[in-house]
Amino acid sequence: MDYAWKEFLEKACGIRENERLLLAVSGGVDSMVMLHRFVSHGFPVGVAHCNFQLRGADSDADEAFVQETAERYGLPFFHIRFDTTAYAASKGVSIEMAARELRYAWFREIAAQQDYRLIATAHHRDDAEETFFLNLMRGCGIKGLHGIQPLSNGIVRPLRCFSRQEIADYAKAHGIAYRQDKSNSDDRFRRNYLRLHILPALRELQPSFDQNMLKTMRILQEQENIYFHHIREVSEKLLHAEADGYKLYWEEVAKLPYPETYLFEILHPFGFNESQTKALFAAGGQTKGKRLESRTHCLWTHGNNLFLRPLQTETPRTYTLSLTPDGLQTDCPFLQTDIRDGIPAFSKDTHQACFDMDRLSFPLHIRYWQEGDRFHPFGMKGSKKLSDFFTDRHIDSGSKGKIPLLCNGNGDILWVIGHRSDHRYRVRPDTARTLILEWTSV
Repeated sequence: MDYAWKEFLEKACGIRENERLLLAVSGGVDSMVMLHRFVSHGFPVGVAHCNFQLRGADSDADEAFVQETAERYGLPFFHIRFDTTAYAASKGVSIEMAARELRYAWFREIAAQQDYRLIATAHHRDDAEETFFLNLMRGCGIKGLHGIQPLSNGIVRPLRCFSRQEIADYAKAHGIAYRQDKSNSDDRFRRNYLRLHILPALRELQPSFDQNMLKTMRILQEQENIYFHHIREVSEKLLHAEADGYKLYWEEVAKLPYPETYLFEILHPFGFNESQTKALFAAGGQTKGKRLESRTHCLWTHGNNLFLRPLQTETPRTYTLSLTPDGLQTDCPFLQTDIRDGIPAFSKDTHQACFDMDRLSFPLHIRYWQEGDRFHPFGMKGSKKLSDFFTDRHIDSGSKGKIPLLCNGNGDILWVIGHRSDHRYRVRPDTARTLILEWTSV
């Protein structure tokens, strides 16, 4: 069994000889067997334990037990306590999902700090089968039906080749102490109900159930690899790279067989979910000027095109133009300024603007578009929403947030830089002094 296990580590898990591993150890039989096997084979491992503070004194006893075991083996021990209930409430997720998010984020943090290439969890073959049926009940595509893989995204499952019974037998044969989690016998939880009732019944109906499940999940994994290889090829053809993102032609998507599925698969890597892509497809690619956002990207339409850009993670810088006894002072490197008496010659260059100096309230500020912005376009007596102005000029939703706005001290927009100045602050026949500005960054 040890030879077969080491071969599994190398071929399925990508674990090298003497690999430094961070082991996620809860104190239960599965993780304690995993710890024992790696220590017995001389791997330089570290032990990480999460106390989710969900079972009172039992949670604290688990933590103490794992720490004592790590110290007895002379291994590095990392531990943390989470207020899991509060986190779940703040994020609006289940306790199970909260615990998952918290532990994996922390595992990755410790692994990066301590230079562990891989994080090992004690999921086994039965866990993979249970996950298959849980995903099946939730409704999923092919990706959800291969169960838990031995290696994915830096997480390895070195016990994936063993059943729960084989792990229990190993613990008994080697006298391995472990902690019992009483909640594992509570069949009100769906995973427990599957483990305690459904899977035993299936094994009784079909003695070769476990072998057949492994074969099915392997085939599904291979089919998934083929499927996503094709999706990547299609995405590379349809996602046309631009300077700061991608353009997707709606007509190209619409020509595909099952275009809604293709649209989801193309956009899903950018964080967009099924409900968003369904709504987008139902609208024929039109979002009527509203952006769709994932955690990392924004998507909007302009004509028959879809535009995809990363979300801005930094607040665009603002600048100030002040009037001092020594003259005009600005911290903006793109703005050239001048004050002249009377009325200067008119320029059609939209990167130049003139204003009646005596109607301005200093300091002036340069900022970027905000929801609800309005101004009075030059040549019009009334006001107009800036978003409508952008739409009229065929400026897409992703670009409008990058256009600088010069604002008066009272908050009025003086100049949509590069496009149009405000009619209220125009140079008039009685203007005594004119502020002349030129924007040099195009």
